[in-house]
Amino acid sequence: MKYLNSSNVDFLATYLTLPILNGKALSDIRNTNCSDAFKQTYEGISVEGVKNKLGPKMRVQYSLYVGDEKDIIHTIWLRVPENITVFEVMQLAQVADNKYKFQWKKMGEKIYIYDIDNITNDFENGQFWLLYLGQNKESMEHLIESPDKVTVKDGSQIIMWYKRAHI
Repeated sequence: MKYLNSSNVDFLATYLTLPILNGKALSDIRNTNCSDAFKQTYEGISVEGVKNKLGPKMRVQYSLYVGDEKDIIHTIWLRVPENITVFEVMQLAQVADNKYKFQWKKMGEKIYIYDIDNITNDFENGQFWLLYLGQNKESMEHLIESPDKVTVKDGSQIIMWYKRAHI
C-alpha cells in the first residue's frame, strides 16, 4: 500500500492492482452495463412514473427563448398530472421532442440547468439559461429556486430563456 502512495507509482500496476484490492476481477466488467454510467439519475420520480401518475391532469406551456430579443422561440403544450415540478415537465418535454433535451447538474440542494438543445451557458458573454414562470406574459417572474422545488399550476407558462444575465 505504501508503494501506491509513493511518487514512483507504475500506472499499469496500479490499474491492475486496484480491482484486486476492491475484491473484484477484470472479468466482473461483463456484469456492468456501461451505457447506464452515462445516464443522469435523479432521486425524484422517473418520466414513466410521471406519465403513469393517477389523478386529474392539467395543461402547461413550456417555452424556450433564445437571445435577449427572443430571436428563437420554441413552445410545447403538455398534459401533465397535478402537483408536478418544473423539472419533471422539462423531463417530459425532452422525451416528447429532442429540441428540449437538456443537461443539468446537482450542486448542493439545487439543480442547475446548463445546456438546452446543445446551447450551453456562456460565462464569457454572461449568457445563461434562466427560469421564468407565470400564468400569462404580464405575470412572468424570474425564479432562482431549483426547478425540482417549483410546482406548476393548471395553465402555467414555463420559460427557459437563454439571455444575458444582469447582476
